[in-house]
Amino acid sequence: MNTIKTLALATIIIGIASCASTKKTQLVGTFGKSTKLTAEEDSLFKAVVLSHSNLQLKPLKVSRQVVAGTNYRYECVDNNKKKVEVVVYEPLPGQGDARILSIGGKEYTERL
Repeated sequence: MNTIKTLALATIIIGIASCASTKKTQLVGTFGKSTKLTAEEDSLFKAVVLSHSNLQLKPLKVSRQVVAGTNYRYECVDNNKKKVEVVVYEPLPGQGDARILSIGGKEYTERL
């Protein structure tokens, strides 16, 4: 339990330090501005979201939220060009696999 608390505190401190070192500031715990996806963010989306064959979504932009890990809020479109928001949580290394938290503002529960 102490390890998790230490990692969470370290993540917050790193987030504060990185915000302080740039002209663009972001409140800790909030989502940042949406930007183009990096190659890593695109790979994460494909690995987590596209592995569910019922989800036919194309990510356009992403914003990030530093927590004990990172939440990624993907702005997507479906096959009908309808906008859909998907939130993916990627825990800190060694703390489990990335997973979908919500789709279209509704909590996502994986159907087994």
